[in-house]
Amino acid sequence: MIRVTVFTPTYNRAHTLYRVYNSLSKQNVMCFEWIIVDDGSTDNTQEVVRGYMEEAPFKINYYKKENGGKHTALIEGVKYANGELFLIADSDDEFESNTIETFLKYYDGINENEKAFFSGVSCLCKYSDSGNVVGDLYPKSPMISNNIEIEYVHNIQGEKWGILKTDILKKYLLVDLPNVKFISENYFWFQIAEKYKTLYINEALRTYYLNSTDSLSVPFTTERHPLGVFLCEEKLLQTTIRYFRYAPKKILLGAIRMTYAAQRAGIPLKKVIVEKDIILKVLTVSCWPFGSILRKIRGNQYKRIN
Repeated sequence: MIRVTVFTPTYNRAHTLYRVYNSLSKQNVMCFEWIIVDDGSTDNTQEVVRGYMEEAPFKINYYKKENGGKHTALIEGVKYANGELFLIADSDDEFESNTIETFLKYYDGINENEKAFFSGVSCLCKYSDSGNVVGDLYPKSPMISNNIEIEYVHNIQGEKWGILKTDILKKYLLVDLPNVKFISENYFWFQIAEKYKTLYINEALRTYYLNSTDSLSVPFTTERHPLGVFLCEEKLLQTTIRYFRYAPKKILLGAIRMTYAAQRAGIPLKKVIVEKDIILKVLTVSCWPFGSILRKIRGNQYKRIN
């Protein structure tokens, strides 16, 4: 029985996929499938995956698509998922042998009468070199909250990881975003956090590699993909504005990034503020000049490297 879909988006990462494969091969329980969505790789990813498929003690499904950006690979993975729960394992990830077992233990421990209000379970990460926890621990473990409150109220920082309900992901991810090649996953996560709770645990299950870069992500993201950044920052602002008293600096910086991205994407101020409430309108108008300054600074930096 497949309870968990482990999903890996990849682009020219044949040399690091072994970390995910080895981690999955060592799992204490095998009630999962591994879905790999190849976002147009030009290396030997397909050959490497075929080798895994021949020897793996678990099901592997490999899908190759035209390069469209990380969020499009994620959407494809969600479409094909058969598991009740969905775990994103990036192409350079490594994790503990009890990862699936631990996530299921805590998820199954949620009261059945309350489970419909939960999106999943989140854990900690640890550094590959020292084994120390990345960032902050949760105030208690297990802890019930949501991603917005964890970041904006409790100010929990550092890389985290989690497993989510597949049906919730299908509800929020399978949306049409025309002309958007890149958008941060936070665009989806914060919408989910508005509606659902998460169970947080102080167990470091994933290993974080400092010197590893995700080739599906790129520097100068706003310069390269301004529309996607604008849509994400706009959504984050809409979902977090009510927490302004807890994190005013963070929300102000988000508003500046939104106005910077809007200007870079050629979206006029009038269009940005339409249908927004008075608080968001005032905040957007106030931050617009700062977004213009940031656009000039980042634009000049981008020109120098291209």
